Amino acid sequence: MSAIQEARESTAVLQVAAILAVEIVSPSSVADDYLHKLAGYEAKGILEYWLVDPQALGAARYIGSPKRPLVSIYYLVDGEYSPPLRCREQEAVESRVFPQLRVTAQEILEGKSL
Repeated sequence: MSAIQEARESTAVLQVAAILAVEIVSPSSVADDYLHKLAGYEAKGILEYWLVDPQALGAARYIGSPKRPLVSIYYLVDGEYSPPLRCREQEAVESRVFPQLRVTAQEILEGKSL
């Protein structure tokens, strides 16, 4: 068996906390993404949580009104997520853990290659 095949068949266990989590909101996961995953990632100490809502499925209190596609960026500060940075269209999505990353909300919402 080649090293590549062996790696594909093995199970990887992450021993350290991830530093960035990205979730795409779907009709079946709206509440989970906006409520449960947010709290779970915060408790695990994940430094950034990007919540991508290309269909504007979130409640207006989370995505604003009128409801439009959105990328919400949550930054962990003193163990808690700060209020989200809400990015739309050509607004820059700014990562604190990957400061060299240059991308707009539209590029993420359209699934463009980075």
